Amino acid sequence: MDLERAGPPPIWPLLIAPLLVVGGIALLKVSDVLLYIGQFDRASFGWAVPIPMILVAPAVSGLVARWSRRRPAVWMLAASGAALGLFVIAVLMATIDRIGCNTNPGTQAILAMVAPIGAMVATGYVGAGLVAMRQRDRPVVGMLYGVSTAIAVGFVTLVVFGLEFQAGTCVPVPTG
Repeated sequence: MDLERAGPPPIWPLLIAPLLVVGGIALLKVSDVLLYIGQFDRASFGWAVPIPMILVAPAVSGLVARWSRRRPAVWMLAASGAALGLFVIAVLMATIDRIGCNTNPGTQAILAMVAPIGAMVATGYVGAGLVAMRQRDRPVVGMLYGVSTAIAVGFVTLVVFGLEFQAGTCVPVPTG
């Protein structure tokens, strides 16, 4: 049950999840530039700090409905998911320069290749948040369900990305 309060609900809890995502992405970039943070290389650090921050974000986004009411939390969840999906599409668009052996595929072809990945990220984020939101009266269960959903969707997204990448690479076929 949502906590009853006199007056309007606070807005600040709605910002926790987007800040976790932005902080996680920023820490990934910092670790990529520095290569080592203390005794951790960038991969160890990435899996220890920023990736968990990003994975718990949708669950946190769903659980803040307990304090900020459901409707604003759903709107923030949808906006954050859409922004994250568009960010993934933009990053992939900026980094992919070929599809298969075609070294100049054009923007529309690259967009068609990366849009499903961004869509999966966005819907997975929103889905994980909604799963957590359904359990907002039991925060620990909501966090476990939300994070588990985020991990499962992340795994499926990586598999789809791998399949698309495999289909999009140029492997010369030996002749003779």
